Amino acid sequence: MLEKIQSDFANAEGPFSNKEELLPERDVLEKVPKQDHLAVLSYGVMLDYNRNASQLWDNILELYEREPAYFEPQSNKFLPLKPMQELFEDIGFRYHHRDAKGWRENSQILNEEFGGSWSRLLKEAEYDAETLAEFIEDAGFKYLKGEKLKPFYCKVVHENITELDNIWTLDIPVDVWVRKLTKEIAQED
Repeated sequence: MLEKIQSDFANAEGPFSNKEELLPERDVLEKVPKQDHLAVLSYGVMLDYNRNASQLWDNILELYEREPAYFEPQSNKFLPLKPMQELFEDIGFRYHHRDAKGWRENSQILNEEFGGSWSRLLKEAEYDAETLAEFIEDAGFKYLKGEKLKPFYCKVVHENITELDNIWTLDIPVDVWVRKLTKEIAQED
């Protein structure tokens, strides 16, 4: 069994390597234009807290289909909060008040610190996972910062948008469990 896990890892074949078993965020990416992938992932991951992942990404896709301007930080800095909260509630976001507020605040941070661009954030971080994680923390992004979502965000960007240097130095929560499982399996030999 350990050899199979090691082989799958080395060959980048995991439980979701089959195209028919897409992770929810990858399924959404297949349904939105490529130029919007980074914004859709970034806003979606920021809300990935204490929720069903499939439901969250269904909500993100519905929001994108109904209000694509919400994914453009320059556009949504002027949007009143109450209508955003009402739309988030109508779509079915679990924490619609909190989500809309964080969405708007993160858009403001992007506008003030990174010219309204998720890609500029990556460029200024020089496509380095450690630096990106520091920028997220230092800029005060709502819900992306912290010990779980910050490295998870870097991992999602690395896997779906562009390779990031030093990705393996981050303590990515899912990977912590994989390491623990691998250690447990290895001890059984």
